[in-house]
Amino acid sequence: MNRLPALFLCAVTCVTVTCIAAQQAAKPEPAFEVATIKPSDPAERRMMMQMSDGVLHAKNMPLVELINFAYEIKSSSLLSGLPEWAKQEHYDIEAKQDEEEARALRKLPEEERGYATRRMVQKMLEERLHLKLAKEQKEQPVYALVVAKSGLKMKPSAAPPPGENAGPDSGPGAGPGPGGPQRMRRGMMMNSRGELTGTDSTTGMIANVISHMPEASERVVVDKTGLTGHYDFTLKWTPEMPAPAFRGADAGAPPPPAADNGPTLFTALEEQLGLKLETAKDLVTSYRVENLDHPTAN
Repeated sequence: MNRLPALFLCAVTCVTVTCIAAQQAAKPEPAFEVATIKPSDPAERRMMMQMSDGVLHAKNMPLVELINFAYEIKSSSLLSGLPEWAKQEHYDIEAKQDEEEARALRKLPEEERGYATRRMVQKMLEERLHLKLAKEQKEQPVYALVVAKSGLKMKPSAAPPPGENAGPDSGPGAGPGPGGPQRMRRGMMMNSRGELTGTDSTTGMIANVISHMPEASERVVVDKTGLTGHYDFTLKWTPEMPAPAFRGADAGAPPPPAADNGPTLFTALEEQLGLKLETAKDLVTSYRVENLDHPTAN
C-alpha cells in the first residue's frame, strides 16, 4: 500500500535532480567578450602570452603555440595535420572577458581557473579560426621533470597582496597591497635563443615550455616534481636550434645571439634551477587537426 507514494517520491526526486543537472549544464561557460587578432611585426623576436584580469595578451605568437596552450598539447609530436602557415605566421592577440565574468573567474581555485582560461581560448579558436580537433590516447616515452639530488635552486616568488588570487589570470597590482608586496605578473619569456626567464612560474609551466624545445626530442615533459610553489628564475644554455628555426626579419637575417660554449639545456636545468629530466613512460593525448582557417576579420 505504501508503494505508490514511494514511487511518487522517487519520481519527484528524479525530476528535481534532472532539472538541477539541466540548469547546471545550461550555465554558459566563460568566454571572451571581444578578441582582436592581427599579424605581428615581422621584426619582433620576443614571444610572450599572459592572462591578466580577464584580458589575454599575446605578442608574436605562432598559432600553433596558442593551440598548444588551449589544449595542453605538450609536444609537437602530439599534434598532426597542422597547416604549415600556422607554424610560420605570428600574431598579436588582445582578448577581453566580460568584467563580471572576470571577477568570478578570479575567485575560482587555481586549477579551475586555468581550465576555464583554456576553455575560453579554445572557444576563440573555434569561432575565429574554425578549429576542429580529433584526439586519441596512447602510452609513449616521455621525460619526467624531477628535483635534482643537489636540491631546488629557484627563488620562490613574492606572495601576492592579501585578498588577491595568485592564478594565471592575475596581473600586476597598481602598487603594493596593504600589508603585502607588489603583485607580480605570471609568465615566461624567451628573451633570446638560449635564455628563458620566468616570473611567478610553476614547475608545470616549465615542463610545458621544455616539451616544445628541440632538446626534448619531441618527447612530452611531465612535471613529477611534486612542487606546488611559484618561482622566479633565469635559465641560460646553448640551444640545439638551427638559425632558420628562430624567427627573423627574413631568411638572410642574422639569428639572435646565443651563448658560446655554454651548458646544454639538461645541464643548465640541473645547475641553475635544481631540476632534472629523466626518461619514463606515460599515457598522453595526441591531436589531429581536421580544420583550421586563417583568423576571421576583427
